[in-house]
Amino acid sequence: MRKLVWTVVVWTIIIALITFPLVYSVQHWSSTTFRDGAVGTWLGTALGIIVGLPVGLALDRLRERTIRKHRQRSLGHVVYRELESNQGLVTLLDEELAQLPRSQPAGPDFWKWAETVVGGFELETYGELGATLMPEERVYYARVANTYDSLRRLASTIRQSTVREVLLLRSGSQGEASNLVVTAKALSGLLLPQIKDALEELERPPEESASRLRLAGENA
Repeated sequence: MRKLVWTVVVWTIIIALITFPLVYSVQHWSSTTFRDGAVGTWLGTALGIIVGLPVGLALDRLRERTIRKHRQRSLGHVVYRELESNQGLVTLLDEELAQLPRSQPAGPDFWKWAETVVGGFELETYGELGATLMPEERVYYARVANTYDSLRRLASTIRQSTVREVLLLRSGSQGEASNLVVTAKALSGLLLPQIKDALEELERPPEESASRLRLAGENA
């Protein structure tokens, strides 16, 4: 009941606010002074809406774009530092894999150590950067995205190898167990130049990347 009363009161006020100026305008429309003032006020309001609203929306879009670009630059710097850290870990892992004999299994101690190394990969920030990108902007960070995918693939391979070697050795498949090292070495060896290319991509502003893509498309 109280809600109904408040609804009636609110609508009564709204109707009164609309009706009063309309009735007043009709009663005084014959006055030249009133008409001039009313038309001037109406014209100012109309121009304010016609001109001011698009300008206001454009300024809001510009402000949002500026904020988004600033966040992209900030996250880009963090992604760069992440990749540098990951590059050091992949280099360490690659060097250790290169020292292992290809014809023998690596052993559980090595895989546990390798799992600790890949557990140090930093992989979160690119997801935050990707969330700020428009669909057409993602192409500027294609190498970075592919590098993060490769880092996840290497980490997954190392973790799976820790378990797979035990199972393969128990079943007598020593040759397959030794191939785990070959697979991991191949992934780490391919990943290092990927990281290098991704770091170079991050050093270039998106505008330069866009120019390079346009030139590549024209020369294709």
